[in-house]
Amino acid sequence: MSPLHGPGDRRWLRRALWWTGLVIIVGPILVGWSMLEAPTGTAHAPLHLGTIVLGQAQAWCLVMVAGIGCWTACLVLLARHGRLRRSRRGLLIAVPRTVVSVICTLTVGICVPAVWLFSDTYHVLSPAGPGGCRIVSAHDNVAMVGDYNRIWILRSSRPLLQPTGLSYDFDSGPGIDPVQEGTFHLAWAGRTGSLSMWEPPQYQREDQPSTPSVVSCDR
Repeated sequence: MSPLHGPGDRRWLRRALWWTGLVIIVGPILVGWSMLEAPTGTAHAPLHLGTIVLGQAQAWCLVMVAGIGCWTACLVLLARHGRLRRSRRGLLIAVPRTVVSVICTLTVGICVPAVWLFSDTYHVLSPAGPGGCRIVSAHDNVAMVGDYNRIWILRSSRPLLQPTGLSYDFDSGPGIDPVQEGTFHLAWAGRTGSLSMWEPPQYQREDQPSTPSVVSCDR
């Protein structure tokens, strides 16, 4: 038998799930949209877990999903075992709480896929440099005209990517990612990497030659 067999136990669990979801969902919103990636050229440093890079937009989405999970579980428990109190005070508490949970869950459920879709796409480029230093390209999926790729350095000893100040700006149509198209080249000479990116042949123009960028992994 489940340890949460009594009405009081289930009520306590519902309250815990509801307040946890409230903190998880509303917390980042109250702080502001700073968890989302800033405009081009001023993005916050992304996190990484090994070679998995997690930008601020993706982190925000995962936090929201966790909050939705808590509120969904709360609503399921309420639907299966909940009983609205007959007192006026009970109705004033339970009904608004349920309405807020449903509205926020639906709203966040719609927003999360959109934010994830338009967040930057991160590519850990190969080959790796000496000591496991990696170059990361962040492709901007929001640009409506042209494409923009920021360049970061990934070190296993640091949880955040390091900005290099380098970027590639293309005039090709939106959605063209040089890494996915294979139009890039990375070579290492000691701890210094030479990275080139260029537009696919169908978009390349003669007056836009590819100039290698020097990326240093010196400590």
